[in-house]
This record gives sequence, C-alpha cells and structure tokens, in this order.
Amino acid sequence: MSMLPATCVAQAARVYQVSPARIEASLHENKSPGSSLIGVARIPSGWLPVFRLFPGTRLFTRQTLARDTCAAIYAAGWIMSFTAQYSQFQQRLLAWRQDRQGRAMSDAERPWSGLVAYASRETGVPVPLIEAVMQQESGFRADAVSGAGAVGLMQLMPATARRLGVTDIADPAQNVIAGTVLLERLLVRFHGRLPLVLAAYNAGATAVSAYGGIPPYAETRRYVPSVMALFHDWENRN
Repeated sequence: MSMLPATCVAQAARVYQVSPARIEASLHENKSPGSSLIGVARIPSGWLPVFRLFPGTRLFTRQTLARDTCAAIYAAGWIMSFTAQYSQFQQRLLAWRQDRQGRAMSDAERPWSGLVAYASRETGVPVPLIEAVMQQESGFRADAVSGAGAVGLMQLMPATARRLGVTDIADPAQNVIAGTVLLERLLVRFHGRLPLVLAAYNAGATAVSAYGGIPPYAETRRYVPSVMALFHDWENRN
C-alpha cells in the first residue's frame, strides 16, 4: 500500500473532504468477509450497484476499479464521504423523531414548524430561509411532485436525495432535513451569498460556479427574487 500514488490520495481527500490519512487507513481495513474485493483499494463489490445510482460515480465500474489505481482510491474516498453523510443524516432523523415523540403538537402550530425548527437548530440554516424555500418549492405540500421529478416539501430530485442519505424521499422529515442540509452546504460553498445559494438550489451549484453568478436561465432568474421576497416576509413574521 506504500506504493499508492500520493497525488491520487491527496486529490481524493480534497474532492470528498476527508483526510488523506483516513483514506490511507481505510485501504488497510478488513473488508466484509463475504464481499468480493476489487482493485488496489479492495472495494467491496456490493458498492457497484450504488455507484450506478449517481452520475459522478458511474465511471467506477468493476473493470475501472480493477485496472486504475487512482480510480480505486477515488472510489474509496467517495465511500467514506457517502457513509459519513448517510450516518449523520440518519442520526439527525432519529433525533427529530425522538424529539417529536417527547412533545405535544399544538393545533395552532403551523404543520411543519416543529420540523423546520429542528432542521434549523441542527444546521444553522435560518428558519425563514427554510420556510421560504419550502413555500416556493411545494407550497407546503408534502405530496408535491414536479414535472422534472422533484419530490416533497423541499422538492428534492431523487439522485440528490440519495446522495444526502435519504431512504424515503416522500417522508416529510427526511425531505425537510435533507433539503436543509443541502442549503447548509450551499451557504458554506457560496460564503453566505443568499442569491447564489438560491440559484444553486434551483439550477445546481455547478451551473452557478460555471457562470460565476446566477445562471441566465429564465426559471432561475424568476426563482431567486421570488424566494428572497418570501424570505424577508418570513423574517418579518418570525
């Protein structure tokens, strides 16, 4: 394992936001005894169907992992990042359900306010921002489905939801927590610049980065000021 290309380990660590030492250590770990292990990184074959679910990992085929050392190292880094995100999401979901069981819901309470408050406490995303996005995206309808296939209160695309650790995209708790986690990451990525965060939520962070600002898409150009207005409205209410 000492022959692993250091540049590949460093790049995988940067892309997937894990430490190089953790990637190196993971390559030495004992894998599941029943797994078929692939390549220098000994990737369990059980991950192959998971890789096929995401556009960014579909190149991690059995053949590529077996022949390309750097691809195998990248796959190991992605697995570490994905499992950490999934674990954190499930912990947040469990905590929300336990919290909800321990308190009575007022009849006068807005239907999703307790869930929104919890998601805000966990991530630091302001409650008015979550409410504004939810209102714009779904009109507070948990059963909303867009023509493009976005689902639920926060209108998550299935691939995005899977990447965030969601197991049931139609479950309001999973949908809202995952959507708020996405907002949290976009706020970090775009340094709190709210118009860019909202543009990325609508059009994707890649598009915002590529254009160096709000992309010239008609829908996104309407979406950003609409959500900003709702955000300020919810700020005044709260």
